[in-house]
Amino acid sequence: MNVLQGFVLFFLGLVLSVVDAQVATRSPQEMAWDKACGPGRYFSRVQNVCWPGPG
Repeated sequence: MNVLQGFVLFFLGLVLSVVDAQVATRSPQEMAWDKACGPGRYFSRVQNVCWPGPG
């Protein structure tokens, strides 16, 4: 690794350490749908039904 690559990695690290990642939040309605469908299933808003999860 040369000096230029070292500076690039250093400044990239500084930039990324300053940026705060936004925590993904879900609405209470979406969480209620998850509970209604049960674990491993998901709710389809278009068809208004629960579907099995992947796997």
